[in-house]
Amino acid sequence: MLNDEQKHQITQAIKRGFFDPQIASRLGLTPTQVARFRMWQGVTGKQVMVNRLDTWISLLERGLSTMDIAQMYELTKTSTITILLARHRGLSIQKVRKAAQEKKMAALEEKLEKTGGPFNF
Repeated sequence: MLNDEQKHQITQAIKRGFFDPQIASRLGLTPTQVARFRMWQGVTGKQVMVNRLDTWISLLERGLSTMDIAQMYELTKTSTITILLARHRGLSIQKVRKAAQEKKMAALEEKLEKTGGPFNF
């Protein structure tokens, strides 16, 4: 039987795209215990992968390296990140980072417009 804290940790890990065996290993549970709870929540393995890709994109946008992400997700090759983003989202690491930079610039320009520009006397 899972306690409330374990359920919370499993839920958070699933939202970040960690797979059942990874979660189980970190929490001292069996993969079956984690999988049963995940399925009881109505989350499919496919949804976990979607969560994983969304999280990776968010981490890349924040400036984390593929090496950092690979270590977080216990991946042996950083190319796994590149391959999965390309295969499932049609994205490259460069496209993700460029889009993040463009978003930051647009936010900065909007902020400057609201304040009257950089030279507001």
